[in-house]
Amino acid sequence: MSSFYFTGTELIRYFYLWGKHCMGFGFNYLFFLGSVGDDDMRTWGVPLLLLNTGTVSIAIFLHTLRFKKLMKPRHSFLTYLAMAYASFLAVPPLCIKLLSEPLVAYLVVQGIVLNLCVRYGWRNVMHAHYVAAMLVVIYQRAKRGNAFV
Repeated sequence: MSSFYFTGTELIRYFYLWGKHCMGFGFNYLFFLGSVGDDDMRTWGVPLLLLNTGTVSIAIFLHTLRFKKLMKPRHSFLTYLAMAYASFLAVPPLCIKLLSEPLVAYLVVQGIVLNLCVRYGWRNVMHAHYVAAMLVVIYQRAKRGNAFV
């Protein structure tokens, strides 16, 4: 039983790591740079946002059902895993969009690598990366003529 929860927890850990950097920061960087258009938002952007926010709501609901003993812990956990990974349906178009912006793709990959190294004492480096990434994205936006006025 413990290997089931260990494996599930590791899957959730990597989901959150991917979600934070790719579906979170990467999507926001692309949106900020104007690379995500109205068609992109309709076809995969809005569904991605709904699935991500829905995952949090479902998690709380499943947790409540589990503690009220209306759902078995294992079923609750599997349902949550399925819901979390359902947001990966929007990942192929997001990855295609990320590849069209190599700088953003690089920042996303760099963020994932640094986040994996946090346990080795790289927390300050990770925070510096976030600040530097935002400065790079702001610079790119200004270079494209979309500077703040």
